[in-house]
Amino acid sequence: MSPDTAPHSEKGQPAAAAAPGATSADQTAGPPIVRARSLSGRGPEGIAFGPVDLAVPAGGMHVLQGDPGSGRTSLLLAVAGRFSPVSGDLEVAGHTSPARIREVCAIAGFADIDEIDDGVRVRAVVAEQLAWRTRWYRRAPRFDAERQAALFAPVFGPLPQPDPAARFGDLSELDRMLVRIAMAVHDDPRLLIIDDLEQVRSRPDQELLARRLIALGERRTVLATVINPLPAGIGPHRIYPEATVAEATTPEKDH
Repeated sequence: MSPDTAPHSEKGQPAAAAAPGATSADQTAGPPIVRARSLSGRGPEGIAFGPVDLAVPAGGMHVLQGDPGSGRTSLLLAVAGRFSPVSGDLEVAGHTSPARIREVCAIAGFADIDEIDDGVRVRAVVAEQLAWRTRWYRRAPRFDAERQAALFAPVFGPLPQPDPAARFGDLSELDRMLVRIAMAVHDDPRLLIIDDLEQVRSRPDQELLARRLIALGERRTVLATVINPLPAGIGPHRIYPEATVAEATTPEKDH
């Protein structure tokens, strides 16, 4: 393996071996959309993550897997340009400044950042999104079912879309997450970052969510976090296991 992709730990010990038949990172064509070198972050209680070496190839779905408290959320926010690392280098889609990174990256599923109030009706969520994306000198388009369908279609795909009159808190966990993702991808970001797919607790719904993210990965790069492995047979995605998330992160296996 090349120095950029060889899994290693902070103490120099090798990370867990790839699963039989896996494709290693040095066999992946094309430059990475995310490249981090010795990246570390610090929170109120000390080190949040790192040092991390991370190379995420452009396109497809990529999953950081690790226990709660392993720093996955802080690392994702750093990659998204929303958390300032204390050391190391980060480049996302060729950009190094947080402001430019935020222009090419969207986030969903983060507590206190993109949360939607339970009492808000779906049509109000859509109307606010349409207004937010309208230039100041133009009148915001009025909500209608066709605009909601167009906004939700890339994310929901063949899944039924929620009733515009439904309150957000009455939706299923899957639908709530998909609505938040739909808000995030409206501007067609190059990188979509999603925290904690297990906010959707039902395993069958987790599978549906993962399949929709894999579909979204056909047009952009999707980077997400999980605690437990995703359901088997969902389609192609790349796992970055906990040992390498906490210290030096490189892809371990393709599924």
